[in-house]
Amino acid sequence: MLRVLVILSAGLVLSGCLATSVPKGYVSSDPCIRCGQGWQFMPNEPNASIRNAERIGFKYGMGADPKLP
Repeated sequence: MLRVLVILSAGLVLSGCLATSVPKGYVSSDPCIRCGQGWQFMPNEPNASIRNAERIGFKYGMGADPKLP
């Protein structure tokens, strides 16, 4: 009986250590919701997809390759 009690108490104590590790799917820089930290949202750049396409040379309305005659 004492052996079962020791095994159960050791299981409870050691399971608390597992709760502090980073769960699957998360990274260490994610906020700790249990600790009171919240997510920080950053706004996207306005018209980011259009600006990125223009940065690589694509001009909307001029076809697939604006460099062709």
